[in-house]
Amino acid sequence: MALQCSILDLYPVESYANTSYGESSAGFFALSDVIGDFYLQCPVQMVADAYSTYSTALDPTDQAPIVYRYFFTHLPATVADSAYAFYGVFHSIEIAYVFGDYSLLNAASDAEVELVQAMVGAWTRFARTLSTPNGWKGQVGPDWPKYSHDASLAVGGGQQLVINGGSAADLTVETDNARTAKCSLWDQIQIAVSST
Repeated sequence: MALQCSILDLYPVESYANTSYGESSAGFFALSDVIGDFYLQCPVQMVADAYSTYSTALDPTDQAPIVYRYFFTHLPATVADSAYAFYGVFHSIEIAYVFGDYSLLNAASDAEVELVQAMVGAWTRFARTLSTPNGWKGQVGPDWPKYSHDASLAVGGGQQLVINGGSAADLTVETDNARTAKCSLWDQIQIAVSST
């Protein structure tokens, strides 16, 4: 019962009632976050924590593990104007931006073209240097910080690049404290399940 209460505390359905789809959709969006955190976000965060703590692949400039995280929350105009808009930003939606696939972004605004250029530039720079996505020619927006696990927390605490708008100007750097609390709970649940 304690875990059930914790899950309901961390994903209160009433906090999802203010979506543009109305109160009747709140349960769907709450469950969507539960599933997304359990299957995608928290396992990725746990791997990033482990890699940033124990990796021997170090950046030659600062001897820190080479770990970068991002969180893509931008809903492309082509999706926002379609029947799929209800589902919001889904897993893999950023791939068109990473590879500059304008066929999937057929209604891309000038700002979205700028975002594509920023993402292609960062990913290409990382692939070329194997150490940093920063410093690509014409870089717009903040530097993408290395992810570094906060050892005072069971899970998370590191900074990530948040891609939350349709232009490179909308890139921000954040520490995802809300998700850290959620991932700590999922970590406890996985430990409890695996020990039974």
